[in-house]
Amino acid sequence: MAAITTSDGTVITPQMLEQWDNDADRGIYQGEAGKVVTRHCYGRPRLYDEPMSTVTLRVDDGMLQAAEELARQSKVSRATMLRELLALGIREKQRRTA
Repeated sequence: MAAITTSDGTVITPQMLEQWDNDADRGIYQGEAGKVVTRHCYGRPRLYDEPMSTVTLRVDDGMLQAAEELARQSKVSRATMLRELLALGIREKQRRTA
């Protein structure tokens, strides 16, 4: 098990964890609840500056194949190409209705 060190520098030993576990089983809790602090970032880093939402939609096979071909030609992922195409479509629709 990796060493656990609290924010004030106290090293948590396996014996301490065992004692706390035994106390908790008996309903005895030491100290006061505090803020949980971690130093590790879990998961992959964010790839985009803005928050993203997941959208699920159905498209016909021909449209999807055309988008995938454009993605291959541009050497980008299918998702990136679909985002680009959606942005282009929105701009064009806004231009036509302005």
